[in-house]
Amino acid sequence: MKIFVTGGSGFIGQRIVDNLLQNGHELVCLTHQKELERPGITTVQGYLLEKDSLAGMKDCDAVIANAAIYVIGPDDATREIMPDINVTGTKNTLDLAVDIL
Repeated sequence: MKIFVTGGSGFIGQRIVDNLLQNGHELVCLTHQKELERPGITTVQGYLLEKDSLAGMKDCDAVIANAAIYVIGPDDATREIMPDINVTGTKNTLDLAVDIL
């Protein structure tokens, strides 16, 4: 199965990616800052708030929306962007998944 994953380079996402690869899945991972250079992964650079970035899910069979910002005691800049990434970014991902899949 070909699976589109957001947040694949994060703490939980790395474990999701490892498990999916071990079970023979092909992955397309949206990344904002880190590359995931491993066999079985196609990395798509993008940003959850830019819907065009999510077009990599087009030929996928499933989507795992895992991207989020979670920080204990965030600074003001992080606190300001958290709702955008955690809510709007997830909504963008799921809206497009419904349209495409």
